[in-house]
Amino acid sequence: MRDSKEETRDLWRHCFSDSEEFVELYFRRRFTEDRNQALWEGDRVVASLQRIPYSMTLFGCEIPVSYVSGVCTHPDFREQGYMPRLLADAHRQMSREGALISTLIPAEEWLKGYYNRYGYGVVFYFSESGMEWVTSPRNPHIPVVDATQQENVDDIYDYFNERMFRRPACMQHSKEDFHVVIADLRLSKGRLLMAKENGKIAGLAFCYPQGGVTQIQELLYDSEEARVALVSEANRLFALPELICYKPAVKDEISLGMARILQAEKVLKLFAARYPEQSKYIEVIKDEAIPDNLGFYTVQNGNCTREKLPEQTYRAVTIAELTLELLQPEHPYMSLMLN
Repeated sequence: MRDSKEETRDLWRHCFSDSEEFVELYFRRRFTEDRNQALWEGDRVVASLQRIPYSMTLFGCEIPVSYVSGVCTHPDFREQGYMPRLLADAHRQMSREGALISTLIPAEEWLKGYYNRYGYGVVFYFSESGMEWVTSPRNPHIPVVDATQQENVDDIYDYFNERMFRRPACMQHSKEDFHVVIADLRLSKGRLLMAKENGKIAGLAFCYPQGGVTQIQELLYDSEEARVALVSEANRLFALPELICYKPAVKDEISLGMARILQAEKVLKLFAARYPEQSKYIEVIKDEAIPDNLGFYTVQNGNCTREKLPEQTYRAVTIAELTLELLQPEHPYMSLMLN
């Protein structure tokens, strides 16, 4: 039998239209045997996905989550029940590994309904700003350099990581993942722009040319002057007719990613501690993959218990509905996910 990595790579090539350079990057830097979830028929992998570990800021804490990547089934084996089995197995495995939430980005709009059947809800949104976002003259004392090819990025990562952790509900990137992001940036002919003020990093912009548009997929800065310098330099470098900057949404604007609660009791405990003034009386009635999530939850006075109080009325919710109820009001954000 051929090894899982080789078989999964062949399946990826068959199902996706990624360049060979990206496939090589993914399977060299992202793929590991222990992260791969695969179903075999004979000596071939016919369905697979990867469970990529991440962390996320949520409810005032940093929690372990998992990002589902590379979901695919060979065309000859579709609509035969392989993907439901694979997702259920993956959800149970992610929970055993300690992840509290599973996340993913559907490749197509119709997949949002598909994943909803397995407990996912759309909770990650973003907003766009166009070229008019640059409204101030550029400060000549804030230089911007192209750090895309810089070998030592420790200082850059430290700045990036600290700024990302300021966001109260956000997918976070480890240093290892940050290096993968930079490698993908180079592969995509993008640029990592760095602004400096008084010799210190004052801002970063992750820029990609895409379809005649300059996309700033992540923009972090300490001052308005640094922001203007970064956006202006991105405009100058790519010289495309339009520039779009992505940023966290303050309300549900453009949908991007989905989430699924894997460990309901632990997530509800975090919610209860964060919002001690709120009470919830819930019965989770549907989670085919993780039956441990089923049952009654009493959230009050900053605590969550599995007891059912006789004097209270409990609302029946599915695991997808619970995910939406708890996460959507937090406006969680994800970026630079190689989607």
